[in-house]
Amino acid sequence: MRAILVLLASLFAAPPANAAVVYNRGTANRSVYIANDDGTGSRKLTAGEAPHISPDGQAVIYVVDEGDGVPELREIPAVGGESKLLVKPFQFGSFAWSADGRYVAVESYRLNHTPNLVLVDRTAGTTRTVAKGTFYGATFSPDSTQLLYARTSQKNALFPKSNLEVVPTAGGTPRVLFSDGHALYPLWGPKQIAFSRWQKPPRKGDAWKLNLWLVNFDGSGRRQLTHDKPGRFLDGLTPTEFSADGTRLLTQFGGQDTTYVVTVDPATGKEKVIGSKSEGFFATGLSADGSTIIGSSGGFEWPGPAHIVTAPYTGGKPATLIARGDSPSWNR
Repeated sequence: MRAILVLLASLFAAPPANAAVVYNRGTANRSVYIANDDGTGSRKLTAGEAPHISPDGQAVIYVVDEGDGVPELREIPAVGGESKLLVKPFQFGSFAWSADGRYVAVESYRLNHTPNLVLVDRTAGTTRTVAKGTFYGATFSPDSTQLLYARTSQKNALFPKSNLEVVPTAGGTPRVLFSDGHALYPLWGPKQIAFSRWQKPPRKGDAWKLNLWLVNFDGSGRRQLTHDKPGRFLDGLTPTEFSADGTRLLTQFGGQDTTYVVTVDPATGKEKVIGSKSEGFFATGLSADGSTIIGSSGGFEWPGPAHIVTAPYTGGKPATLIARGDSPSWNR
């Protein structure tokens, strides 16, 4: 029985046969590129930015401005071809893709209007507005039947009264998971939900201070996972991705002119910084088996040009996967 369980776990964590990475190149004129997950075979896919590859590696979602100043979300086959419109207008912000590849959650916003959180059903070819407000992250349950997001009805609030809300992807009325007023950036894992909880800073004019918390799927059993004290103008930790078995948690530490990668043990809260705090390493994903982190390093105010890197979850110097590029997404 133990051997069977080990085999099943290895199969669940194995990357799909067509594992790939998509990423951006360019400054004024941005383009989406696709490559094998080992960095080989890179080729231009289309003009656009902010690409995300589907869990099965068959499609890529990206953002493009067709010249009217209104961004739109489009989908294109990973092998290339004609693209199709998913959402317009699109707003950069909360984004999530369900594990089965059927649903995509994004923000849609028109000038001087309240933002919408929109659920795209790629199978049915439909979209529906789930909620209105200001959003701080979205995430799907592992079985793709529930969508969880952080929302506040306040506008431009420095310290928003934000709660986690959950809604069935098949349709229904959203409900508050628990009344906290401080919950942000949820990440639905195999065992629990991770989220950032904000606290007001001790000094006026400073940024909010974030630590990681865990909660059960039904909203019970909340507990604080990390106990950091971020310095002035520093925010703290936000969750990025769990490993498939839920034993490894990838996070990002952020703040003014600061970003670096931190791994957190979901059981103990033990933290480990990956790479250097000064290289601008921004992690965008974790392989399903929890062994490898992908992200970008350099560019903008950081040393050197932007490039795609990977790093071992257990620690070590990030290694260049693709020499030029940023904003990677993979399905490994």
